[in-house]
Amino acid sequence: MILNAESNLELFGKIIEADAIRSEKERGKIRALIESNDVTLKGYFVTHKEEFNRKLKNLKESVLDEKKKNEAQIEILERELQTMIKEGLSTLGEEKLSRDAIAQLLLDMAMKIQGDSPEK
Repeated sequence: MILNAESNLELFGKIIEADAIRSEKERGKIRALIESNDVTLKGYFVTHKEEFNRKLKNLKESVLDEKKKNEAQIEILERELQTMIKEGLSTLGEEKLSRDAIAQLLLDMAMKIQGDSPEK
């Protein structure tokens, strides 16, 4: 019985040792799989980061170009507005002169109607 117990104990020891070896192999496979996934994910993130940075750069350039176009358009509109204001002011000045001339003409006519001749 002692012999049988020793052989059973030895058998259990071998089984435990085999399980330990198997477990270590499984852990190694799992580590390798994790490392492989890690490399794959890092590559994925690097690729997407580069793509994102490229798109961001293009977007910034596009916004900058649009800003320059808008600034140029604003300058053109400002010049046009200034021209219109100057023309309007000169027309207003002419209208004032015309009003003065009409007022003088009406005054002259009123004096003629009254019989007084205007002295010039």
